[in-house]
Amino acid sequence: MPAPAIAVDQVTKRFAGHTAVANRAGTGSAGVICGLLGPNGSGKSTTIRMIMEIMEADSGKISLLGSSK
Repeated sequence: MPAPAIAVDQVTKRFAGHTAVANRAGTGSAGVICGLLGPNGSGKSTTIRMIMEIMEADSGKISLLGSSK
């Protein structure tokens, strides 16, 4: 089985005492369209920003195309 194109493992991001993303985990395979669903303020945009390296996660591991960040 090939490695996932995107892997998020126990990622957490905090802002001034507020936890925006708490222990988020998930994978996405190459060639598959997926999305993040949730209410306002649930950390969807923050997670995408961490995957795209616009923000750095406080803890956890993100792997994009086999490259760990």
